[in-house]
Amino acid sequence: AKSKTDYLLTTKLFCGYCKELMVGVCGTSYNRKIYHYYSCNGYRNKKCNKKNIKKDYIEDLVVKEVKNILTDNNINKIANKVVELSKKETNNVNLKNLETLLKENKKQQTNLLNSLKVCQIESVKNSIFQELEKMQLEYTRIEKEYEIEKSKYTVLKLPEVLFFLSKLKNGDINDIKYKKILINTFINKIYLYDNNMIIIFNTQDKEININIPNIEKIDSSLKGNCGQP
Repeated sequence: AKSKTDYLLTTKLFCGYCKELMVGVCGTSYNRKIYHYYSCNGYRNKKCNKKNIKKDYIEDLVVKEVKNILTDNNINKIANKVVELSKKETNNVNLKNLETLLKENKKQQTNLLNSLKVCQIESVKNSIFQELEKMQLEYTRIEKEYEIEKSKYTVLKLPEVLFFLSKLKNGDINDIKYKKILINTFINKIYLYDNNMIIIFNTQDKEININIPNIEKIDSSLKGNCGQP
């Protein structure tokens, strides 16, 4: 909470060995230079031997992998899937129940009107009018409920999603806001080992295993807020 630095992989980065969260930590070297890195919670509690990793190094590596999946072919696949899912969301149980109630109400109103046409008894006709009035008020109430429920869901259109994803593909990789959007949109979880990482994207079910090239070691002289290296 005190940190002024954005740790973009917070809540998404896990230790591959002990499966604990990896959290952002800052450290200071002997020449007072401040470094930022991710540290395994298990390591901090002396339950794991996972090495720390520099913040910018792993974040840039992850962003690069996200950009790699944004091919034209994948963008089309993702966009179609997103539109399909957004349509399914509008077919939820609450909406269907409200639609059924509206249809039933209309049907009952039609039956009452048909009864009114053939009715010759004034007292009965008055009762039918009163019932019709109740049914119309009930219809208005249900209709409002339906509109409120429907407004909770947005049906996305394919050109909109394609435009959004194309913009993401061509964004500035050095822009912190752009990095945040890429990570929050596409990354579900990352399991980090010392020499490789497993990325689980939101856009697919299977895991992607990626080797980490020339993994950087944190200088042993770095110390975190708790005084531990």
